[in-house]
Amino acid sequence: MDYEQGRLLAPRPPGPPPPPEAPQDENKKRKRAAVACKPCHQRKTACNSVRPVCGACEARETECFYLTKNESETKLQALKRENKSLNDLLKHLRTVPEDVAQSILLQLRTSENPLSVVKEIEAGSLALIRSSQTKAALAALPDVRSDTEFKLMVDHRTAYPAVNLTRDAILAKDTLLDPVKVLAHELPPDTPSRSPAVSSPSERTSVNDPGASFTAQDAPNAGVDRESQLIDPLLTELKIEFWTTIPVTNHFAASAISLYLENDHQTLGLFDAQLFLKDLVECRQEFCSSFLATALLAFACQAYTAKDPAAAEKSYQFEKEAELLWRAETKDSILTIAGLMLLYFSHGGHGSQASQKLSEFLQEAYDMAKRLKLFGVKHALDEVEIKSLSYEAQLALSHTTWGIFSLYTLQAQYYLCTATEYDPKLPIPHEQEVTGSDHQSASKSPTEMISQGQQGRQVFYYFCKLSVIASKILLVIRDTQGSKTPPPLAFAMAQFGELLELVDSLPQSMTRNAGACFAPVLDFYIAFHSIIMDLFRPFITSEKADNFRQFGQEEHNSPEAIFAASVHQLKAIIIEYTSQHPAAAHHLYWHTALLYVFNAVVKDQTNPHWQFYFWLCLDCYSKLYICFPVMEGIVQSLLAIAVKYGAMTKTNAVSAMQDRFYRDGAGKRARRRRGEPREGQRGTWMVDLDLAVRDRDAADVHTLIAKFEDMDMFDEFTRNLESSDSSDGGSDVLMGTEALG
Repeated sequence: MDYEQGRLLAPRPPGPPPPPEAPQDENKKRKRAAVACKPCHQRKTACNSVRPVCGACEARETECFYLTKNESETKLQALKRENKSLNDLLKHLRTVPEDVAQSILLQLRTSENPLSVVKEIEAGSLALIRSSQTKAALAALPDVRSDTEFKLMVDHRTAYPAVNLTRDAILAKDTLLDPVKVLAHELPPDTPSRSPAVSSPSERTSVNDPGASFTAQDAPNAGVDRESQLIDPLLTELKIEFWTTIPVTNHFAASAISLYLENDHQTLGLFDAQLFLKDLVECRQEFCSSFLATALLAFACQAYTAKDPAAAEKSYQFEKEAELLWRAETKDSILTIAGLMLLYFSHGGHGSQASQKLSEFLQEAYDMAKRLKLFGVKHALDEVEIKSLSYEAQLALSHTTWGIFSLYTLQAQYYLCTATEYDPKLPIPHEQEVTGSDHQSASKSPTEMISQGQQGRQVFYYFCKLSVIASKILLVIRDTQGSKTPPPLAFAMAQFGELLELVDSLPQSMTRNAGACFAPVLDFYIAFHSIIMDLFRPFITSEKADNFRQFGQEEHNSPEAIFAASVHQLKAIIIEYTSQHPAAAHHLYWHTALLYVFNAVVKDQTNPHWQFYFWLCLDCYSKLYICFPVMEGIVQSLLAIAVKYGAMTKTNAVSAMQDRFYRDGAGKRARRRRGEPREGQRGTWMVDLDLAVRDRDAADVHTLIAKFEDMDMFDEFTRNLESSDSSDGGSDVLMGTEALG
């Protein structure tokens, strides 16, 4: 044994495991909870403190902001920083120009977070550091009357494109009608619009000389032959005798329907055009009916009078048959409701004095829509409820639903009904196609695009989107209680923002320049700017009936400036319509632009060009009168307003009516064909738009016509015509209230 080596030892058994290390924050205080956002703090609701937008505010779709700049900042530090920012804001308000201070105050009134306004000032997004640049740009741009209009042109180019309405620019238009150029030559030389030359009533010789204007003899672009061109080849196979007993040729009916589809259907959209045409030609009654076809022809024949004078009498015949067929309808359907609205428009175009009958058509259409749960009820039809229908049936139902809703909203704009708070739940027809790319329509002809292509569907789609916003606006400003108190300015500015956001999202093909060859695009912008004017009108109307509204340069970033900017755009649209589109002579909807511009210029006689637009509107109305007898009553009302505001004398108002309606050859022939007494051709809507805000009855067309007659205008008019008739032997001249054979 080797003793030196020693005995081997067994390995040491493992000991107990070492104790776990204590957490580093074991003895520290619990971490402080994150600060809630200010809206959640005020509502006392749970907040997940996510920045920049917490979950609760995102769900509510409300503005989210925090008192603290970041999670590390304490409340005391945040309050000190906020106090300094508000002191800086007060300093700005004391030192900046008055118009900029008004802009800041307007921002403060419409924002829940005053610090966001401070950030805009610091970032230069408000017109504080750019005032000199703005003034230089305004000096270079023609006819821009306020910083507000300039800012709208820069930030919202689609809604407020730069337009040049100077005398030289109007005269330089190659496509402008010669009669319009005659009016333009009467304009004063262009002067800076910032300091308009104001003339006294006695110095306004041009407006008191109707002979300087033109008469309604030729339709715009009368040389363009479109009579033989049908919008859809299907119409060549039409057998109209299947649908009506009124004796007309297939070509006549097809041409009238084609004109309606080209000019009116994009804005009215009461049915799906392709489904309707297919059943109309194939004599099937799933998407067409005798009532719908005759009601459509009753309205379409009025516009077609511009091409075939015989259509005037046919319109009355179709209207009478359509009323008879309606009485025989026994059940609610989308065909019946579409026919009711067309019958309503037919009577409206004829200027039916039976306002009770017009109200009956409109109310029955609305009641039927509610019974069918299309809109106007809390639990309207939605996409899930109609999924059992065929694709074609769903498309037809959706088209009629949104068409009726949009038109009902339009009537609320004229005070004829109250807007509904319950919008349709069905999807707008062709939504996926419209909001997609434009490549599908690239290979189609213009007529195909109008009836079934991308651009026509786009117009109707965005009309529906606009109607949803307009319905909310009219629900407040057209309240049934007749309140004279304007809505909160914050409401108006919020709705104005929604309108701008909609137009900012439009595709390129819906811009004014891109859609110049497509008149319904202009109809969309007419609707857009007219609803803006109605939105801000309650803030600018004066209780004094003899006051002129003046849009001077001091009214920046105010309801007046926004209102005036939309007036400017409507003036440009009138020039575009009369320059490029034959529809100016036979399309009923576009007269909205004439009505709104006339109301504006006759009450703002500080603008040196007001007389030009005054006469241009009247002459456009005289052209529309050839197709729509209701224009006679509207113009009588407008002339009564003009006399009231000192724009013309009673004698000159008589001369204007005489030359443009009773003595003009086209006007006399139109009256003789109709064979209707003058009292039967009136209307039902508001004409004095400012007065209607505070006194609806006084602004109604019936009341204004009565004022026109009470001023002994027609006694003087009768004497003038008797003298004229005895000298030239004109047996066609209207005397008094009777049309001589």
